[in-house]
Amino acid sequence: MALKKSIESMAGSIITAFDLRAAETSLPRWELAKEDLSRLRSWWESYMSRYHGKHSARLDVHRFEDREALDSYDEIVGLLTETAATNPRLAQEVCRLSEQYLTSIRLPYQVVEANHWTQSQHAPAPPAKVQPFHVVIPFRDDTQSQSRLSTLLTTLGRISRIRTNGAALNVTVVESSSQKRNESIIHRFGFNYLHHPYGGPFSRSAAINTGVYATAENTEIIVIMDADAIVPLNFAEIIGSARLHERNFVPAMSTLCLDITSTTRLASALETSAQLEGRLSGFSLHMMRGICIVVRRTDFMTVGGFDEGYRGWGGEDVDFHSRLNSKFGVGRLPGMLLHLHHERPDMTDFTKLVMAGL
Repeated sequence: MALKKSIESMAGSIITAFDLRAAETSLPRWELAKEDLSRLRSWWESYMSRYHGKHSARLDVHRFEDREALDSYDEIVGLLTETAATNPRLAQEVCRLSEQYLTSIRLPYQVVEANHWTQSQHAPAPPAKVQPFHVVIPFRDDTQSQSRLSTLLTTLGRISRIRTNGAALNVTVVESSSQKRNESIIHRFGFNYLHHPYGGPFSRSAAINTGVYATAENTEIIVIMDADAIVPLNFAEIIGSARLHERNFVPAMSTLCLDITSTTRLASALETSAQLEGRLSGFSLHMMRGICIVVRRTDFMTVGGFDEGYRGWGGEDVDFHSRLNSKFGVGRLPGMLLHLHHERPDMTDFTKLVMAGL
């Protein structure tokens, strides 16, 4: 079992080394891992020459399609499994390298069984009464197709089902835009809507602060969540259990950023409450500091909330996590969250820049 997991992890890291969509998922992580990714590409080419000289599974750096990435992943897993079965030295090398690259790259391509994840994830027995909490979701959609609104609705549908299952929670969506666009849609879910009037570059920090400051003073637990995050069905129980031993915490070890195909399938299944079969795939952010964080309201206020000097996404999460951890500590739970794919800017020039830097 350990070798199987190592092979799957190694295959995921190899896909990351060749698929430019990894850089689109997290350019900072991809840039930091550039040297390791280069070494991994060289290792794969050497491996193919040694053991499968005439095999067609040779890769080149480009932007993969969803099916191409999944097929390549399966093929790599098959080749490594076949070779490792008769070559103990290679098996040991794969185990060592898979752990090394998982730690250094922190952006592996990953494949998970859909029906396993979509069910409740394991959590210790919760207290008899789960404490109420307030979810704050910053939101902005400047896309032509309103793809970010689509992912928000999927996220809200998931949270609504968690509340229907008995969770004591409130939700506030903070829309940062020049005018109110989606107030009525948010109210249909029975959730709170706040408008952060702003027409410049998106300030996620300002939207979060607006939402948290508006919560009742006696609110103890705040969950800051991205508008495209999907949490397990037993999320309330997970929070309730963790609160017994963690003051503030990130509720997962990783977030799987789903590809377009997986996002479409998952969103459809969640909308219809259908059983989702097959696999979900994408690039996994290990030890992320954003996507979702659970924090005491008083601690949030004490550290001054999010720094509104940041624009866009990413840096503000690292900064807030650092200040919160320094003052009060920030724990981390096992498990995985999902991130829905949404429309991004035209990446043609971006791809050319990444290729030029290889």
